[in-house]
Amino acid sequence: MVITCIVKGCDNKQKVYSTVMFHRIPTHHKRRKVWLAVLNMDPTTPVQMLKNWHVCSEHFTQQDYTSTGLCLKDTTTPTIFKSPTEQSGSSPDAVSKRLY
Repeated sequence: MVITCIVKGCDNKQKVYSTVMFHRIPTHHKRRKVWLAVLNMDPTTPVQMLKNWHVCSEHFTQQDYTSTGLCLKDTTTPTIFKSPTEQSGSSPDAVSKRLY
């Protein structure tokens, strides 16, 4: 299965030799709730469904990563989003329909 970013307006997909990384929605319930709020997604989304959803590295700043540059800090949430005029029309709902 191809990994895609679930952020509305982002069309990033996992590709060979790409520098874009993909991060899963946190499993810790408090962090997950914050991420879903920031992503404007339903906070009651089943955890099983969230396991297949990813957010790409383009939605995080360099300061959001640990010193290795690979892992997100525990307090990090996605903060970089395209403006509505830049969005291509993708939505988390559309992505979930593509995934299943």
